[in-house]
Amino acid sequence: MNQPPRIEEVAVGRRLFEEPDDRAFQKGGYGRTPQLGRRPVLIIVDVTYEFCGQDRTDSHVPDPRYPKSSGSQAWDAIKHLQHLIPAARRAGVPVSIEYPGPSREW
Repeated sequence: MNQPPRIEEVAVGRRLFEEPDDRAFQKGGYGRTPQLGRRPVLIIVDVTYEFCGQDRTDSHVPDPRYPKSSGSQAWDAIKHLQHLIPAARRAGVPVSIEYPGPSREW
């Protein structure tokens, strides 16, 4: 029987957890290839200005107004989401788009 990789192997040799935690994570299924279920759902997370920037940039440099943003990489992902979300809905797959509530600065 194939054993799942140890947690430290997943972390490229860097030990993240002590032995009891390592065993608990393995027992929970972490490190194994996930199996697809029978009731899929598409969950979209963190497609916000904070992580994508307000405008597309031509580089991987973050939008200066949103230093956590991913630049053009995020906007490339959005382009794919514009096709993926309607395709999931047409296939009857529930779509959940998660976003934070208004912040205090709004």
